[in-house]
Amino acid sequence: MRWGSAMRVFIDTNVLFDILAQRKPFFESAEKLVIIQMFGDAELWCAPQSLLDVSYVLGKVRPAAELHAALGKVLERVNLCATTHDDMKEACGVGWDDLEDALIGVLCKKVSADYLLTRDEKQAGFKGLGIPSLTPEEFFSLIEVERNLRYSAIEL
Repeated sequence: MRWGSAMRVFIDTNVLFDILAQRKPFFESAEKLVIIQMFGDAELWCAPQSLLDVSYVLGKVRPAAELHAALGKVLERVNLCATTHDDMKEACGVGWDDLEDALIGVLCKKVSADYLLTRDEKQAGFKGLGIPSLTPEEFFSLIEVERNLRYSAIEL
């Protein structure tokens, strides 16, 4: 971990879904990710295909213009890690059952992520990464203990 500089936090598809769908009860912790980024304490990263997957699902229940505007706001805060041919080949060679998880793992390493935030029930699938795999709630509890920082949203 790079103490004194921004942490690199990779966001899995399901956490992006929490943000864009404002899914309760998870939205509060997902919203804190925007706050930690705004303070410069974390760089947020995700895979482009994660945004496409979320867009596909939410596009069935939200108007396209509204969804595209929300995606644009996410892109103001979250960096995209481009996926290359070699990244996909590496993911195929990892030997994990879930190819999407394998690709997320490859991209986490590519951006030198300090943490992977996911709601994946099979977090054990990410254990071989060498990068802590946490829920957003676990991440913020850890940050509070390790850095003595607490983030919360306030109404303005």
